[in-house]
Amino acid sequence: SDWPVDWENVQCGNANPIARDNHGTMWMTCNFSESVFQDLSEFFRMAHGKLHLKVERISDDRVAIKNAVGKELLNGFMYTGEYEANVGRYAIFEATDEAGCETIFKISAFCQWGYCAFLFHDTIERHVGQEKKLRVTTGSDRKQDISTKFDLYIRDIVVARCLLAYKDMSKDPSIGPTIEMIAVHKKYRGLKLLEELWFWVKRFVEDNFTLESLNNEAPARSIQIKATRLTNTEIEVDETGSTVTDKRFFYEWAGFSIRRQIHLFPSTDRFQPPIDEEAVLYVALPSKQDVRERAETRFYEGEANEFKQWKHVKGSRHCWACSSIRLGLLRCSRCKLAQYCNTTCQKKHFKYHKQWCGKTREQVQEDLAQIWDSTPSSS
Repeated sequence: SDWPVDWENVQCGNANPIARDNHGTMWMTCNFSESVFQDLSEFFRMAHGKLHLKVERISDDRVAIKNAVGKELLNGFMYTGEYEANVGRYAIFEATDEAGCETIFKISAFCQWGYCAFLFHDTIERHVGQEKKLRVTTGSDRKQDISTKFDLYIRDIVVARCLLAYKDMSKDPSIGPTIEMIAVHKKYRGLKLLEELWFWVKRFVEDNFTLESLNNEAPARSIQIKATRLTNTEIEVDETGSTVTDKRFFYEWAGFSIRRQIHLFPSTDRFQPPIDEEAVLYVALPSKQDVRERAETRFYEGEANEFKQWKHVKGSRHCWACSSIRLGLLRCSRCKLAQYCNTTCQKKHFKYHKQWCGKTREQVQEDLAQIWDSTPSSS
């Protein structure tokens, strides 16, 4: 195979995450009270004057966030943290519409920094060179296993990729970014693509998963990144032509350490995994200001800095005129598809949009055929 790993054989997460409009996932740690529900109840009681939200228990482990009139905005699960000791007790919430995504925004803004993280299920991309681009897709499957997939392209060919899950299912489970797989295509090794891909993966985690690790060995105010299933598989070639295995890359180049395994789920067979099969890296939890400043370049596409800006590819939260990502966009009253920040953006884009607004696929194809037929031949 041209890839050293089987991308479909994932231990956790989803090998092919699907970006969905107005879907999101939020994590909240709940370690101030004696139970997760008690912690959530206290949080929303104190924040009621600002958020106007309330929490209701659905079952022993399920909970819902509702607005003042009783409409459910977020549904979630509560976990005791008995096994995922790196964050303690926590809850995970899922949004499936625009109102739910707005609720995630509001809660995260009010929550204490480091105790909440969220990801929207979308696809973004950016040019990282004259012929290179990076595409990042976050999404989940029907089991709500959320993952983020990074694809590095040269022209239209995927040359390096990484799969990031957010719940590790090993014998020592944890919550947070877990690198399931990372590798360079066999034909493109030796071009330092692995270093470039890792730079963007690490930056993505720092900008998005702002959940403080509570491991005893973790430095204060840090985020945990874990790499699992390390088997000494070749994933890159260095400038001297020497093989770079997954263990060599993480331990010698990326600064990971061996993750001490305490086997909360002991193995029932005779086989015990190598002690260096799992690696961990603690990175500093960025300040809210740092994330905000970087988000300005991550979420906007600018013509002057095309190699420094992110472009939104899939999802319904971007303006069709300026590509800024936000909630509460205005929709075109005719086609109900185009969305804009305000009337200024709508007027700016109308000269393009009016050619397709309200037309069926067949009508658009017919218009394109007429344009093609009327174009003078180069011969």
